[in-house]
Amino acid sequence: METQGRKIISLPGVAREFETMIQGEIMPKLFLKRGGLSRPVSLTAMAAGISELEFLKRLGGAPREKFVDCGIYPGLGEVRFTAASKGSKESNQAVSRLKEKIKKKLGSYVYAWNLNTSLEQEIAKLLVKKHHTVSCAESCTGGHVSELLTQTPGSSKYFLGGVVAYADAVKEQSVGIPHGIMHRHGAVSREVGEEMAQRIRRRMCSSIGIGITGIAGPSGATKTKPLGLVYISIAGAKRVETRKFVFKGNRERIRKLAAKYALYLLWLKIRSGSF
Repeated sequence: METQGRKIISLPGVAREFETMIQGEIMPKLFLKRGGLSRPVSLTAMAAGISELEFLKRLGGAPREKFVDCGIYPGLGEVRFTAASKGSKESNQAVSRLKEKIKKKLGSYVYAWNLNTSLEQEIAKLLVKKHHTVSCAESCTGGHVSELLTQTPGSSKYFLGGVVAYADAVKEQSVGIPHGIMHRHGAVSREVGEEMAQRIRRRMCSSIGIGITGIAGPSGATKTKPLGLVYISIAGAKRVETRKFVFKGNRERIRKLAAKYALYLLWLKIRSGSF
């Protein structure tokens, strides 16, 4: 509304909606063609599988561009980076340069250039588009990966099911891990993680299998297997890939980080098409 020559704008308190309206609606209307300015441009990069420190390190430090407002918003295993110009030709060009720099330095981590999406939603789109299905065998995450994958409406099109194989006996009986592998390598090992991913894929008849085993704590750690050790395996028909992580924090943080990184690795797998 407008009163006494002044514009009054009422905005929602929800952060995502607020930022979207500011960048997409309010800024262009306030600055378009005013005082020699052109339409302001903005940038939002949604990155997963990376910490704020690593994000900035790969980017070469915090960006500093004249007449460009930058912000970085870290989450658990995720980073949101934003940049908005003031509407001048130089600041608009600076935002474009930032986008190209992020593509070059962090392209394998950026799952979307859109604020109003999530990693789970992007995974859902890819799974449906490429006609893939997924199943999970989870230990330390306690079913959290399955929960995240089924938050998106229509997830029955791609998520077939999961097993929370917490006890060693369940890993053997319900997932089919051979006792010999469990005995030789231990429940928290690369070998067991890979078996979990491959066997749940075959048992559920899915095109992709996820296996997760780790030590969320506060007990269970040893000299060779520290607190926060997690193996995440993603299996297809032809190959299985495993990443080893040692997450820091309390039990809840470790479990949530493991689930988020599992989704990131799944996204990478689907995007690459290497099954």
